[in-house]
Parts: sequence; C-alpha cells; structure tokens
Amino acid sequence: MFRRTLPLLFAVLAVALASSRSAIAEEKSHDGIIVSATADKLTMTMSDGTKEHSHDLTKEVTITLDDKPAKIGDLKKGFHVTVTLDGKKVTKLAAHSKVKKT
Repeated sequence: MFRRTLPLLFAVLAVALASSRSAIAEEKSHDGIIVSATADKLTMTMSDGTKEHSHDLTKEVTITLDDKPAKIGDLKKGFHVTVTLDGKKVTKLAAHSKVKKT
C-alpha cells in the first residue's frame, strides 16, 4: 500500500508547490513618480526620474493615497507611487503625496 501512496503523495506535493510558486512569482511591484494619471492609464517614471513608461488600468484597480482609499483623479504629477502587477494587469496603486521617511 505504501508503494502506491508515497508516489501519489509526492506528485500532489509537487503540483501544489509548482502552482503556489507561479502565483507568487506573477505578482510583482515597482516604485516610481507619477507623470500623469487618467481613468485608463498611468504614466510614471522610475524613482530616479528615468525610464518613463505607462500602465493600462482597469476599473478593478485598487487605489490608495497616503494609505487611504482614493480615486484616480486624486493622483497628481510628482506623487510617489508603488504599482503592483499580477502578470501585466495592474491590481494596486499605492500613492503618497509626500516622500515617506524611512
């Protein structure tokens, strides 16, 4: 009985580990400075002001400003922002109107 159960157990564990790693690996985030923000697009630079780029936004994106719920219209040029992506989809925008002190 153990000869059949042990390989099955390893197979189940391998599948569980592989699926959890892919889910974790897909979500990533990066910081930058807002250049512009509209209902469907965020344009930003990296934190050092280089590499301007854009992200398409959906209605499902979660937006916060200074750790409080916000709307895309609340985001202004120059605010620091952390963008969280799941694959290519933006899931969260966390903006700060003032630079956080660490």
